[in-house]
Amino acid sequence: MEIRPAVLDDLPAIMAIEEGGFPGMEASEKTMKARIKLCNERPPYYFLVAEHNDEVVADIIAQPTHMPVDACVSWEASTDNGTLKGTFDRTGCNLNIVSLGGPNAPPGAADMLVFETLLLWQHLPGAFTFNARMPGFQKVKLREPELTAWEYYARRHVVNGVDHGPRDSELHYYWLMFGKQEPYRCNVDGFKPDVESGGHSALFALFDKEKALRALARQLYADGRKIGA
Repeated sequence: MEIRPAVLDDLPAIMAIEEGGFPGMEASEKTMKARIKLCNERPPYYFLVAEHNDEVVADIIAQPTHMPVDACVSWEASTDNGTLKGTFDRTGCNLNIVSLGGPNAPPGAADMLVFETLLLWQHLPGAFTFNARMPGFQKVKLREPELTAWEYYARRHVVNGVDHGPRDSELHYYWLMFGKQEPYRCNVDGFKPDVESGGHSALFALFDKEKALRALARQLYADGRKIGA
């Protein structure tokens, strides 16, 4: 598997990933084309793809930004409604993840893409931020109508008195990926198009570069073992 900068010829594959991973929320081809041009006009490159057997199977979009962590109150705010026009700044101190896609990618593709963005982050003085989905919220909300986004966000997976991290599957995935660094806060109405998350999100804000790199390096090793690499 190869991780490389996205180019305009990748657009058909990128759009297939977008439509498969974010049905009803996918960016338009025009928006995605603009993102490639903005992020990859010169190095360092911030729109990366994973290529497996000559096929683009996953992608990640990052942006350097001066937007303060506490201003990342939603995905829309963090990305200027997905356009990146008012948020992308190559002199920015923070690195924000705009999107990670690849629902049918081989094991390890997403982890390799995130690892590459962590390497980009090493050269910046600020935080690594992204709005994560909480895809279990709406299903639980149907059983517990009074449940709030903050209450769901705070729920933990506890077994025999041992805390195994956030209960939501996606929050737990990122919690493990980054060395058990906790999400920063719940963003009520943080991603309104996402029905499964009830329109909410969880903001991760990482500050410990070494902890994140070491944790994901261990995860990549485990990914490789699974496929015999």
